[in-house]
Amino acid sequence: MSTSRTPQPNPQRNPSRASQEKNSDTRGSAAESFSTSSGQSQSDPPQRKGRGCTVPNMQLPTQRAPATTRLYHPPVTTRTGESVLLRSSLFNGRISFQPEDLQLWDPTFTDHINQNLFQQYHDTPVTGVTIVQGIDGTLRWSVDSKLIEISRSRHKGIQIANNETLLLKTRILYGQVSFQESDVHFRHGTWQIPQYIVESLREEYWATPSGLLYIISDDRENLRWVVNVGKISRARTFFSRKKGL
Repeated sequence: MSTSRTPQPNPQRNPSRASQEKNSDTRGSAAESFSTSSGQSQSDPPQRKGRGCTVPNMQLPTQRAPATTRLYHPPVTTRTGESVLLRSSLFNGRISFQPEDLQLWDPTFTDHINQNLFQQYHDTPVTGVTIVQGIDGTLRWSVDSKLIEISRSRHKGIQIANNETLLLKTRILYGQVSFQESDVHFRHGTWQIPQYIVESLREEYWATPSGLLYIISDDRENLRWVVNVGKISRARTFFSRKKGL
């Protein structure tokens, strides 16, 4: 099924890195995919209470670092180079923007296709949905029930305090932080990793084929990361740059 949409401008991308391992927990062969073509525009559906169509104005933890601190911020992309605009749960055909359901989201994304999803999945209690933007600007969406478990297991493998926020959960492959959609379990909006953490991970895990990386911030903007490799867990804490790191 396809519907007419006005394509959005294609976002700028960083060069793609080397090929990465596929995370079998993220995509299943039974996932359904639909795309939109350029042409007529369609007005957004009315606002709804509870689970609805409006992305909450969620406060992102900030890294108050000097101007010399470089940030690593590639977009999350599919293996074919499409940018992921949204990945969340779908309840009876309605996209959830609740924090516990969101896995990937671009805060600037405002184009909603709830009407089409509702027509197809209003009888489906819960599943997962992904919206991507093609290189030509065309929007495409797919549903996959395996995404439900990714949300439920977000904090599995780590202990997180009440004053902490998970910023990123993804694969690390031979020391390289993966931003391929099949590897990223969670990213807090468009949060950017300081380059010094990227370099530290690269130096320590250059010989490790695969690990699961968590980056966490507390309410004082101190960052810590945890890498799980098999049954081994290693952790590091980086204090906020404003404290002199």
